This record gives sequence, structure tokens and C-alpha cells, in this order.
Amino acid sequence: MLSVCLLNTKGEKIALPTPLSFVINREAGAADDITLHFSARNFPKCNSSKIELSVDGVLEFTGIIDELRHTLDNSGAEIMIYARSTAAALLDNEAKAADYKNANASLINRELIAPLGIGCICEDNGEYTDISIYKGISRWQVIKNFCSLCYSNEPYVDKNGNVVLFSAKEPKELYFSNTDGIKYTRSQVGRKYYRLISSVYSKPQLQDDYSVEIKNPLAEKYGIIRTRYADSTQDIAYCDRIISQSNEKSLEVKIEIPEFLHCSLYDKAAIKLENGAIHSGLKCTKIRHTLTKNGFGTVITATGEIEGS
Repeated sequence: MLSVCLLNTKGEKIALPTPLSFVINREAGAADDITLHFSARNFPKCNSSKIELSVDGVLEFTGIIDELRHTLDNSGAEIMIYARSTAAALLDNEAKAADYKNANASLINRELIAPLGIGCICEDNGEYTDISIYKGISRWQVIKNFCSLCYSNEPYVDKNGNVVLFSAKEPKELYFSNTDGIKYTRSQVGRKYYRLISSVYSKPQLQDDYSVEIKNPLAEKYGIIRTRYADSTQDIAYCDRIISQSNEKSLEVKIEIPEFLHCSLYDKAAIKLENGAIHSGLKCTKIRHTLTKNGFGTVITATGEIEGS
């Protein structure tokens, strides 16, 4: 069952008719977005800034309306709504320039997230880091920098509109197989050699030369040369993180499912291909849900390490 409603400034919900079509895009490190098309017939007149969409009683999108467009042609009148998740507010608002010593999740929430009326989830162990905010940088970029330094991960906005800095919960595991798992209609496996970083050079404190080199055996295996440099404020762990993150995105698998699959970014995934090959250790980094005249559909992009594939 599909349910779509608008939320007015009083928090009241106004039910909308079933859309003709919609597309929901989720991607790691960006705001989710949704585009819906409705028949203008029986579309309510209201002044709302937020929208919610649920499938089978599960909230799948909540966000801020960026555009509402009315189109009239020979086929009739249509309403188009385009909205982004609450991460959009963090992308659209600049952070105040500042330098923070021992910044923790509580400070990040207090200074950047809570003032916009957005919830925050963080289940960490009290980690902290020094962080500098330069003029012109968005709040979302500061949050991403903080999470990279503190947790070696990327923040995201959940389906309820909360910013998740760090979650201790184990992600859901998805297994795709046309014999004993979630059925799919099409798969595509891409090996992204261009994403591999071969080495990162580090400049130790009080030294002028980039004398420390951290190598990537996986890139060496394929004869790839692609280097990066870290300054004296970035330690060896940071260099290792650059390499591991490049490895984790070197294999990309796209899976098309003929239904609305309830799933989330960073869910674990594995797929058994029609030729019997199995790709495991994957992580969902992009999700696309659609509704067309042919029904629901889902396309998942999962990434992992190219080695062993």
C-alpha cells in the first residue's frame, strides 16, 4: 500500500492521491531526493513545505519540498513535486567559521544540526577530534569531515529525517539469488580500477619532506600508479583510510529488483550471479526506487573490493 501526504507548518498531514509515478534516489554522502507526478484532478490546495511517502506502512521518505510545478498540455494537467531529505538543509546552509579543539558528537549536533530542527543519532564511545571550519563550507561538509576523522565513515540521513553520525547497530544483510534469495531481473558488475589509490605520502611533523609512503598492495597488483599526499596534521591512520576507502569502491555491482525492496544505505549485500559466481562483502551505496505504469522497481548499487571477484 502506498501513502503520500503533505505536512503544513502546523504539522498537520494532508493526504495526497496516489501518484502516477515517482522516483526516489538515495546515495551515500548526499541528500536523498524524490520526484513525484500526480494528476491535477482532486489535488488538494494547500501551502506545505514538507512531504512524506510510506510503502506498506513503512516510512520511506520524508523531506523538504524544493519545487512544485503545474503542467498543462493536450493530455491533461499534472502536478510535479521535487523534494530532498533533511540533509538538504545542511547542504544549503553555510557553517560559521571556527576552530574546535576536542570536538565531539554533542558539539557537532549543538552547533550544526539541532539549530535547523533536525534530529541526530550517534552511538559512539565518546570519540573526539580537532576540526577547523573555513568560511564558505556547508554544514554537511563539516559533519562529513568530523565523521571521517572520528569514525572513518560517512554520515547519512535515515528515513525518519535524522542525521546518523555513527550507528552501533549491525546493518541488514541482503542476499540476491534467483534460486535461494531475493529475486532480481538484471545484474551488472563493474571493476573500477580508476578508483584505486596506489600510495599516500605523508609529511611527518617538523619535517619539510614527504618522507613516509604508505603503499596499496591491491593497486600494485594491477600496476596502477595513482598517488595522494597528506599534510603533517594527518597521521598514518588517515593515509591507511584513504587507501582502504579506494579499495572498498573498486568493485561496483548494480542489481535490478522487480519490487519495492525495503532497504537502507550501508546495508550489507551479496549476490549469486546466473553463472554461479558469488560477490560478497558488498555495501549498498546507492538505491533507486521507482513507480511506473508497470509497478514498483528497485535498483541497488553495491560496492566492495575488487580482489577475489
